[in-house]
Amino acid sequence: MAGTTTCSIHEGHNIHRYDVTYVADAAAATIPSLTIDISDGLLLHWEHNPGTTVATSLFDVTLTQRTGVDALCGGGANIVTTAGANAYGGPLPGGVSITPVPVKNELIFAASGNAVNSATGVFSFYIMAF
Repeated sequence: MAGTTTCSIHEGHNIHRYDVTYVADAAAATIPSLTIDISDGLLLHWEHNPGTTVATSLFDVTLTQRTGVDALCGGGANIVTTAGANAYGGPLPGGVSITPVPVKNELIFAASGNAVNSATGVFSFYIMAF
């Protein structure tokens, strides 16, 4: 079965949560990329919740802006899937820190480094709209 990636949007007062749900390809273990229309604002927080079939630990996620810049500032590298992963305005392992990042129009979700067929999970990120 081909892999799938979808996004659902949950709009609060001015905080919007985007849940990117993925299922890796059943034979090649690849996770398809997805272009997501977003509200202009500040990327405040992201989190990863592994599914029932857990992806390879230390796989990588990027949210690329039209300019080619990763809105996660490299913070999505080496996601630990057994315990989940979080980043929000504070230091991460390896000294990486996430501060609010201005984002506009769209983000491209991409994942790499997974080797588990049919791996599942949800990558969520929060934007304060302006």
